[in-house]
Amino acid sequence: MLGDEQAAFEAGALAARGLLELGINWNYAPSLDVNVDPLNPVIGERSFGADPALVARLGVAWARGSESAGVLSAVKHYPGHGDTRVDSHLALPVVNKTRAALEACEWVPFRAAAQAGVGSVMTAHILYPALDPERPATLSPALLAGVLRQAWGYDGVIVTDAMDMKAVADRYPHGQGAPLALAAGADAVLVCGHGDQRLHDVHAAALDAALLSGTLDPARLDEAVARLDRAAARFPGTPSPTAPPSAARTRPPPPVGPWARWNAGARCPRWTRPRPRCCLRPTRGSWGPLRRPPGPGRPGRGPAPGPARPARRPG
Repeated sequence: MLGDEQAAFEAGALAARGLLELGINWNYAPSLDVNVDPLNPVIGERSFGADPALVARLGVAWARGSESAGVLSAVKHYPGHGDTRVDSHLALPVVNKTRAALEACEWVPFRAAAQAGVGSVMTAHILYPALDPERPATLSPALLAGVLRQAWGYDGVIVTDAMDMKAVADRYPHGQGAPLALAAGADAVLVCGHGDQRLHDVHAAALDAALLSGTLDPARLDEAVARLDRAAARFPGTPSPTAPPSAARTRPPPPVGPWARWNAGARCPRWTRPRPRCCLRPTRGSWGPLRRPPGPGRPGRGPAPGPARPARRPG
């Protein structure tokens, strides 16, 4: 049912149950972008609409449904990708809006998600000159540490959009954006690579170099790892039984209910072999591909498990 929060919640939960069957516990969805510009080349039908309040209601409900079923959601693309005519996969969009204009539109859904405690937020590779005239949001301390963390009090995981998208990669080559994103307040750096391991290695090397040179504070990395560990503990990748009807769900189910139940039933394929490892895993004290520089009382640490794979194409 269009505009129905319960339908959005159930859709998020249904998607999560399917992903858990594939061993996936982190979904880079939903989009909370307000589709202000109908000529936007990249958001379109991924948006819940052009009304900020509607996007906030449905988007947060979808994210809550996903997380209720055991899959971490990632609302995107903070601070908003709905009023651009440039695809950040191909170039750097610029949004020339005042902070007041952003507060009244693009930020409404993201503030609601932050207040609801949604598990993770994905950043946008977009320049907002009124907030930061030099760095896109993914690399901006003003937008990540300033607005999202300090002003809104958000303490969930911040994950970047893919750092090999041209909006960042063309301006910060050789993985230079990776340590800048972590220093700005991100907790996880996403690199797609599309099968090219070298792109992952280049970004990992840039993080190593930043740690060794002191331009990336190890304490900032400690904070990021702690958030990822908490998320992994909260979303271990174990399918949850469908919750019984509650008092809040005594009304007849919305039209999404019948097809949702049909697809989640016997028609849905099941794994007959052991489940794959989940995307998001506790680090157990490791630093991913990094090795923290040894020092007094601070031994170096070894490599972590392999990189996470997104449930959906990022961006």
